Amino acid sequence: MKTKKQSALSRLMDIAGEHKYLVYLSWILAVLSAWIALVPFYDVWRIIKEILEVKPDYANATHITAYGWKAVGFALLAMAAYIAALMCSHKAAFRVQSNMRVSMMEHIMKLPLGYVESQGTGKIRKVVNDSSAATETFIAHNLPDKAVSAATPVGLLVMMMVFDWRLGLISLIPAAIAFILMGTLMMGPKMAEDMKQYQNSLETMSAEAVEYVRGIPVVKTFGQTVFSFKRFKAAIDDYEKWTLDYTKSMMLPMTGFTTASNGIFAALIIAAYTLGGNQITTQFALNLIFYILITSTLTTTLMKVAYAGESQMIVEDALNRMDGIFAVSPLPQSDKKSIPKDSSISIENVTFAYDESKDNAIDGITMHVKAGEHVALVGPSGGGKTTLASLIARFWDVKSGSIRLGDADVKDIDAKELMNQVSYVFQDSKLLKMSILENVRMGRPYAGDDEVMKALQAAQCMDIIEKFPDGVNTVIGSNGIYVSGGEAQRLSIARAFLKNAPVLILDEATAFADPDNERLVQKAFENLAKDKTVIMIAHRLSTVTDADCIYVLKDGRIAESGTHDELTAKNGIYTHMWNEYNKSVNWQVGRNGEKKIMTEKLKHKYALSDKGAHDMMRAFAAVTIANLVLMLPVGLLYVLSSYLIEGSLPQDKKMFFIAGTVAVLVLIILTTLFQYRSTFLSTYVESGVRRRMLAEKLRKLPLSFFGKKDLSDLTNTIMSDCALIETASSHWIPELVGAFASTTVIVISLFFFEWRMALAAVWVVPIAFFIVLYSKKVMDKAHNKTIEYRLACLDGIQEGLETIRDLRSNNMTEEYMSGLNVKIKNVEKHAIVAEFANAAFVCSAQMILKIGIGTVCVVGGSLLVKGEISVLTFLCSFLWLRECMNRCRFHSRICQQ
Repeated sequence: MKTKKQSALSRLMDIAGEHKYLVYLSWILAVLSAWIALVPFYDVWRIIKEILEVKPDYANATHITAYGWKAVGFALLAMAAYIAALMCSHKAAFRVQSNMRVSMMEHIMKLPLGYVESQGTGKIRKVVNDSSAATETFIAHNLPDKAVSAATPVGLLVMMMVFDWRLGLISLIPAAIAFILMGTLMMGPKMAEDMKQYQNSLETMSAEAVEYVRGIPVVKTFGQTVFSFKRFKAAIDDYEKWTLDYTKSMMLPMTGFTTASNGIFAALIIAAYTLGGNQITTQFALNLIFYILITSTLTTTLMKVAYAGESQMIVEDALNRMDGIFAVSPLPQSDKKSIPKDSSISIENVTFAYDESKDNAIDGITMHVKAGEHVALVGPSGGGKTTLASLIARFWDVKSGSIRLGDADVKDIDAKELMNQVSYVFQDSKLLKMSILENVRMGRPYAGDDEVMKALQAAQCMDIIEKFPDGVNTVIGSNGIYVSGGEAQRLSIARAFLKNAPVLILDEATAFADPDNERLVQKAFENLAKDKTVIMIAHRLSTVTDADCIYVLKDGRIAESGTHDELTAKNGIYTHMWNEYNKSVNWQVGRNGEKKIMTEKLKHKYALSDKGAHDMMRAFAAVTIANLVLMLPVGLLYVLSSYLIEGSLPQDKKMFFIAGTVAVLVLIILTTLFQYRSTFLSTYVESGVRRRMLAEKLRKLPLSFFGKKDLSDLTNTIMSDCALIETASSHWIPELVGAFASTTVIVISLFFFEWRMALAAVWVVPIAFFIVLYSKKVMDKAHNKTIEYRLACLDGIQEGLETIRDLRSNNMTEEYMSGLNVKIKNVEKHAIVAEFANAAFVCSAQMILKIGIGTVCVVGGSLLVKGEISVLTFLCSFLWLRECMNRCRFHSRICQQ
């Protein structure tokens, strides 16, 4: 029977473990917040009701002030409950994020090493980092918002029974249309497939970004432009294509959703004419006014649902990609736990093919190496040399045949024991971000300092130690301290010296050494190889002339074998390779002696092309216009309310309302389309331009720059930093500028309309703004610390993927995971502290803004009692000021981001 697949939410709860109760608690608090948030609207309605009941004798309206402050109290209580909900959800979200990263990295450390090489470290890192980050956003923000979105309609349904169920149902029609659009067009199978393709393209670009940065020296050496680096450019182009395609496919559904969400006013106008008739009763007018008051709550709720729906698709895709990693099985471990009797190696009719290839990389190779014998593997690139060596160390399992170490099948030897028997020096051995002493001690973790120093001396590393003030305690990768490829190779050899395993595999270990380093590396090899079984892979044939046997591999088979003299006498493949090698060693690249100044560190700037700057200005205008258009329904509702309060709804005004409603809806559609194109579409076009510009900038920097920078740091600039700019350009910056501009226009208009009501509302804005500015100064340090820990975590993940071969071959995966766990926990700890502090400031600013609503009610009520303003003026001022307060609260959130 087929097992039903768990939902994304159910799986996240499993990952949350003992912290899942916080998610449930956040739901409860969010639901309470949603219901409590409806009470202030009821209190404002009570103010209007009391005024209408006592007019024209307004002195009898004695409860207005109490209703006003009661509205403030419940508004503050609702916000406090929502902030508490977010704190619970954030704590759970950060724990889920940590658990996902740890579990994925622990699993990856057990997988065949070839899996990491075939997938690419950039692609895997993106899955590990971005998948967990996506779930953090979903749990921290979207789940509480979904709870609010579910609770608000329930609360409204209850209120319908108190007021007028017919008005309630009619006002929910636009909401129902919005939900249908979201469910069918914005969250359907096609959108899910588009999201999958989008994530695939992002994953590919991440992998190619790593390869591009890693290959910069090659690009620079041959003077290529970034456009000649076809795979990376193609990945950028593909990402741009899918983002644009996905964004275009969402444009019409999102426009329809936005129009329906903001179209509740149209339903209320229709309800007024359908249910009210010519003569409007006071009770009907009051009921309709209540629904006018709560329209913004419905609209805000629907927009939260839209963002939560998109986030859920992202999370489901992220979990599927995580499953892709967990679906790869670790190499099986035998229960036999065989121990090799010596260091001989026997390879019997071995075949092997990579998963994605139909052809065998190793095709029926048989080879016998006696204990203490030195053999070399040579041949053209792609011949199978590194693959065969990897099979000996069991980085992969053979497809058929067997590999035995000292008469024990490598499959039957415990993984740790096998690594104790084999030292593997890779052609691009990696050093971890730790001291030279600790890097070398990886070979034998419990070795004393004197033993490490002897290994360094035997590996010809003393000149490296002497050039650093801190000697062996120098931390590689910190404060711009790096070593050359040849120096890194010698330190790796020192590690192998300390390990002193009976079998030594050297995979083109002089590939990145300059002539001076090659001589020292070769000397270190001679010392290291004594009394060991050696498998040496080499392109520089001068390093293998003394081998006991040389195997020439071509197309996965042994083409020739013998000593150097025997092979050169055959006049075959080896002879041709030897002649070509001798020609190449006489060719040298000249140097012009030009000394280049170290380019200053790339700053994470908000980079825009000329067109991008123009598009950004257009986005500011588009958002401002769209925000102002969304205020037009208030004008129509103002006119409608004037007739309701007068007690009649003239039929000759019906065409006015119909034309006005249609005009406003058309304007909402047009401005939403304009805003969408000006923000999202323009942003993703500019994003591709930005990444190409950045890649080209990297290409032009001197090589010395890359000696001072981490691969993960530069990759993070191309991927994460550019992604952050994308989000800022499409969601934050235009919205912030547009909201500020539209709010300014509204406030100025209100001062002309009724300056006392406007002043009663906006006096809190400078105070809230000061809190936000002050919080920025205080929070900068906390956020910078959090970012520092996040970058350290990201660097730790990348480092583990880059050095996985060295970690595995030295049995250091547990120690690595222990260190990575600390980095992941540091991120969780400091992110929670920063989020709590951030919430305190944001909550304070927004509570101050809520007080503004109370002063509006109190001042407005006082003016009503004195007869200085009409009920209509009070209602209109409240509606407009409510929109201003919503935008000001939006300002406070965006400023924090």
